[in-house]
Amino acid sequence: MFWKLLAVKIFRNLFRFKPYGTIVALPSGHTSEDERLAHEKNLHACYFMSVYSSGRDMQKIASLLEKGIIKPHISHVFAFNEIAKAHDQIETGRTIGKVVVEL
Repeated sequence: MFWKLLAVKIFRNLFRFKPYGTIVALPSGHTSEDERLAHEKNLHACYFMSVYSSGRDMQKIASLLEKGIIKPHISHVFAFNEIAKAHDQIETGRTIGKVVVEL
């Protein structure tokens, strides 16, 4: 299971993982207690992974977006003066997709 969430949310939801599953946490903010709980459930955890941006990769992604080959899922769009609402939406933890704030 790959979660692109804060590690805190991952470890708060360890009960959802099947034994011998894998956790990949970006970024990591785990504690020794989190490691103990993951170990008890026989979970393999990758806590530290480096992610580097690449200009060439970004150009390829931009091209795919422009051609409509890949499409971002936009969950909510807010006006700039509604930025607090946008932040509240993200904090619900129930947003699927991107939250856009228009300038």
